[in-house]
Amino acid sequence: MIAMPRRRGQEAAYQQVAQGLRAQIDAGQLLPGMPLPTEPQLEQQFGVSRITVRRAVQILRDEGRVETRHGSGSYVTPPRSRRRLSMQRYADPRPPEAGATIDREFDEVDAEGDVAAALQVQDGTLLLRRRMVQRLNHSPQKISTSYLLADMVAGTPLADPAYEPWEAWTIAQLADLGVKVTAVEESVLGRRPTAEEMQTLTLQGSDPVQSITRRMLAGDRPVEAAVDIVVPADRFFLDYRIDLP
Repeated sequence: MIAMPRRRGQEAAYQQVAQGLRAQIDAGQLLPGMPLPTEPQLEQQFGVSRITVRRAVQILRDEGRVETRHGSGSYVTPPRSRRRLSMQRYADPRPPEAGATIDREFDEVDAEGDVAAALQVQDGTLLLRRRMVQRLNHSPQKISTSYLLADMVAGTPLADPAYEPWEAWTIAQLADLGVKVTAVEESVLGRRPTAEEMQTLTLQGSDPVQSITRRMLAGDRPVEAAVDIVVPADRFFLDYRIDLP
């Protein structure tokens, strides 16, 4: 049995439950990655209603102390390591990090809308769509959806998901086909995640994402478009260097 915190003035019961759980997290009684007790357990421990328990857990979610996983329950949020994405990653392809894995799904689609415009092709042009979820030590890091011209990559390893993850990334892969990427364009937008992105990246409702739109060019010809690359905003720095004439 966990004792309810002492009431301070007119502090609501759900705030007292939230404070009690905070105290357990701060004291190390609930460690990062551990599940919270179930709602019935919390009702019994604190002597409150189900609604009160849910409001208390929502407070901790809003604070980033707790994350709720669909179909699994609520867990103490592990520390968020922050990583850097710099333009150097295009100039210096390197092997995947130790512990990195990729969930991938490839299919052929017709170009339309923003994707057709980015690749400068007519609507209906056949494209290879590559959707990937990159994980590091089982933790989801990034969702990317990119498009290549189907007639350029048909019958090559780029069109075969069994080859992912490669020892190098898209620029080196294209170079193997004799396509030299000479420029990369990116634009970055901060936004709220979709419901699917929240579930895939294990985000809280208040967690923003950075959405990166990318285009690779060989001379004046677009050869790849990523619409889009999604990363949790609090886990990544985007580093850029601009060389002035």
